[in-house]
Amino acid sequence: MALSRPAATGWISVLESIEVWNVSQVDPRAVTLRQRDTIGLLDSRQFLLLRDPYWVLYAGPFEDREAASAFCTDRGYLDPCYPRELG
Repeated sequence: MALSRPAATGWISVLESIEVWNVSQVDPRAVTLRQRDTIGLLDSRQFLLLRDPYWVLYAGPFEDREAASAFCTDRGYLDPCYPRELG
């Protein structure tokens, strides 16, 4: 899966955080999530407000925390799923 670059600001719904050294888990997990939603992949080390070092499978970006949180709430099959600000 190729990296995507969301807007430098805004909110995302974090669907999965995978430690960077565990890269073999990115594609299988992405395939599973893509069956239901459009998702992106980013490197948390490129964003100051995200914990690192993780590959982050995400949905968004969204305008605000409420919209990112609603995405998670509307999809009860995503656990954990949580909103996170990009910058």
